[in-house]
Amino acid sequence: MARLPCDRFVPSADAAATWERWIEHISPIFAPSARPETSLASPIAMRSYNLGSILVGDLSAPAQNLGRSPRMIAQQGVDHLLIQICRSGTGRIDTGRTTVEIGEADCAIYDLAQPVAIAASSIRATTIVVPRGLLAGRDRSVAALHGTVLRTRDSPAAKLFASYLCELVSVADRLDAKDVPGVAAAAASWSNSIPMARRSRLRSGSPTGMP
Repeated sequence: MARLPCDRFVPSADAAATWERWIEHISPIFAPSARPETSLASPIAMRSYNLGSILVGDLSAPAQNLGRSPRMIAQQGVDHLLIQICRSGTGRIDTGRTTVEIGEADCAIYDLAQPVAIAASSIRATTIVVPRGLLAGRDRSVAALHGTVLRTRDSPAAKLFASYLCELVSVADRLDAKDVPGVAAAAASWSNSIPMARRSRLRSGSPTGMP
């Protein structure tokens, strides 16, 4: 049975080398930097499964700063939506227009064509990366939701999405390649619907620089 392609982060026996590898590993999405509380005492882990046009995966990472600058965006040309389910940990998302807090069981939505700065504690998360082209007719809505956080405890739709995504990643190692097109279509459908969850369920951000 053909298995699903998986890219795994491989740490080094040396902590400093592990951090350098981590920076390189996630550089296609974010530019990371250490925080005063960054500790490599706990293992860093990340796995990504390729469903064709969609990537899904999970990670465990130390406290860090993550960013996407206008220059980075222009150089990479990445035009995708990233949705992240926070399994544990906290963070603060700054889009340059608003800031918002993220916590356990929250769902953060990022438009990777827009700048963002994230200050995160040590975290465990499950993610999906979807091309903008699969979000047919919803480009403006996706752009407007950049940096917002949906509380899965308050939104049944978001909770269902989070459950589906986490279960998908948990069984990805056992998926048969012939089943991938259907699984990818279902994942895209969920991703297409989750940003449209009722705005009342979204954590509202405050203007940058405001308390």
